[in-house]
Amino acid sequence: MPRLRFPLVCLLAALLLVPAASAQAPARTISVAGDASLTAANDTARVGFGVEGRGPTALVALRRSSARLRRVISALRGLGVADRDLRTGRVSVSRRRDRRGRKLPGYIARGGVSAVVRDVKQTGAVVETGVNSGATSVSGPTFFIDDPQALLRRALVLAFRDARSKAEELAAEAGLTLGGAVRIRESTFVGSDDDFFSDDEAGGAPESAPRPAPTRPGRSRVFGTVYVVFEAR
Repeated sequence: MPRLRFPLVCLLAALLLVPAASAQAPARTISVAGDASLTAANDTARVGFGVEGRGPTALVALRRSSARLRRVISALRGLGVADRDLRTGRVSVSRRRDRRGRKLPGYIARGGVSAVVRDVKQTGAVVETGVNSGATSVSGPTFFIDDPQALLRRALVLAFRDARSKAEELAAEAGLTLGGAVRIRESTFVGSDDDFFSDDEAGGAPESAPRPAPTRPGRSRVFGTVYVVFEAR
């Protein structure tokens, strides 16, 4: 039995060394973020119209406001705005008050409708039509790209290329060879230019030949960001 003790000890030592010998070196990775942006012309607009009606009672005020809103909606339909692109807003009825908050005789009712203009060149005409048919206030127009998904996907591809370019430079600086991507996370964002009315074309037109309210759709910018982890050897 004593003769077997030394070989047994050697065997145990060998077994204890196996995990250390077979343990792999820590995986090397390079984590980077890539960014890209693209711009495109806005092809759609959204315009909001508000109406109001006044009367001696709440019901009369509401009926007058509703009648005016129906005229605005009908005029927008006549200009080619589809029903699916029309949405009415919140209706309110309240007592009339002066600037100090004191009650005045009668009531005032308000309502509204927003219109999506698919033919962006018609935006000015839509604004004037809404006002001419009885709208007492206008909000917008807000210009945007109706379907930015294709543009967003292109931005993500460019962002990935930017990430790989950064990772290649870092790998070369560290004396490593860049491998494939092992983890990718993406983020996108659509930003639009501020809305504005342009008066570049307002002057010089004779009163007998009115023109639609001048508008400029502008452009929108889409942003793509990817966070990528690459293998490195």
